[in-house]
Amino acid sequence: MEDTGKTSGQHNNPGQFSADTFRQEDPATPKKKYEIASSQIKKAPQFVWWLMTLAGRGFGAVVRWLDNHDGLVTAAATIAIAVLTYYLADYAGGQEKILNQQIADARATNRAVIYFDDAQLISYPQVKPVTLAIIAKVVNSGGTPARAAKLAYSCPAREASKKSIDPYDLEPLKPQFDPPTFFAAKQEVTLIVCQLPLTLLADIKNGTDRFVVMQVSYNDTFSDEPRVTQTTRIILADDYGGVRLGYSGSHNCADDDCPKQK
Repeated sequence: MEDTGKTSGQHNNPGQFSADTFRQEDPATPKKKYEIASSQIKKAPQFVWWLMTLAGRGFGAVVRWLDNHDGLVTAAATIAIAVLTYYLADYAGGQEKILNQQIADARATNRAVIYFDDAQLISYPQVKPVTLAIIAKVVNSGGTPARAAKLAYSCPAREASKKSIDPYDLEPLKPQFDPPTFFAAKQEVTLIVCQLPLTLLADIKNGTDRFVVMQVSYNDTFSDEPRVTQTTRIILADDYGGVRLGYSGSHNCADDDCPKQK
């Protein structure tokens, strides 16, 4: 029989391996692994107990120290509480200031503000006029109503010899009884303030000044303190028959900015 150089169950090719090559293992290895794992499991409770013991000793030391220094701890706690109380009070005070400022700003923005928007000089009636009427528009520009509104006016004349007298002080203001005492937010009311003779233009050209003085007092929603608006207009005439209303005197103001009447 010819020898092929092969033996049953063996391979002469060095590049080929049998499955038995990878199955070689120390029979004692699984046992050793088990013993190591068992040893670690047995040591785990001891480690946990050691940690608990160490923590207990530390906690006990803290308690004993606090017990031996009771006065010091009380003093430190009192100081800490005092400091915390101070900062809380300071924070609360700051918040209160911010809140009060926000309230004041809201009131200033939304409170009732009555003023005189415009005044006009109109011949009445338009056909064959017999008088000159002063028409004024009174407006509440605020976001809230105005209560207890009272209007007063005068249309004084000032001769050339009285130029030093403020128009507001020439004569007492006359109450106006027909306007409403309640002005809603953004409400406008047009009123006839006074009626002047047709000879007005001639008097002005001859050196006599004529004024329209108006005042309104009222209360807003946020306060019972009376508020006031004053305006003083002077009637000006040109050489061509034109007439317009300018401002004159110190009583074009509101509230505390207004001078007191003499």
